Amino acid sequence: MRVFEGLINIESILDHIEDSIFAIDPSGLIRYANPAFCRLLGYQEDEILGLDIQELVADENIFSTCMVSVKRYGYCHNQETLLRHKSGSLIHVVKNVRSVEDKNGTVSSILVSMRDLSEVDR
Repeated sequence: MRVFEGLINIESILDHIEDSIFAIDPSGLIRYANPAFCRLLGYQEDEILGLDIQELVADENIFSTCMVSVKRYGYCHNQETLLRHKSGSLIHVVKNVRSVEDKNGTVSSILVSMRDLSEVDR
């Protein structure tokens, strides 16, 4: 028995997950954002697609460390960081990052899943 029978499109699955998920291209532009990610940062989907992820990153050092790990190992796991909400406020998250390669082994995108830690901080 197939668990996801009838859910043909992976985006329809990602759209219903409560964790924030987004994908960037190798240059850092956001190419996919699920509704949870848009809500977390206060953007509409059409506002966030095409943004450079560095516009949302509050700590450049943490971002750089993660990207070095992704280039070297293909992933960066359980890294806490701060993102900027559209309003300018900071959001504390934990993220998991993985590179996605095409059939030739070239990184085609970077997939990020994250969870808001703001409630834990209170």
